Amino acid sequence: MPGLTGLVIGRNDLSGSYGVLGQTEHPQVVEAIAKVLAAAKRAETKVGIVSSSDPAQALRWAEKGFSFVTLDCDDGYLVQASQSALNGTRQLLNSKGIK
Repeated sequence: MPGLTGLVIGRNDLSGSYGVLGQTEHPQVVEAIAKVLAAAKRAETKVGIVSSSDPAQALRWAEKGFSFVTLDCDDGYLVQASQSALNGTRQLLNSKGIK
């Protein structure tokens, strides 16, 4: 597309487009990601991807040649923070014998 200088692949959005919402490692999704990355490279267009908060996964995307990698998104961090707060509260209550 003329004038396009960059794009970002949202893996969850892409999985939903293929009818496999949330299955970001589904073969169709993996193949589509590879096709977009290859096309962007041919067009000399910057391409990024939304990763998880797992550093190893972010490294994997960078090694594949993505121009930039975002670490998860707002809902992922909200879930992580909520789980952490809940787990911490449960541990504290349990340590005091409160159920």
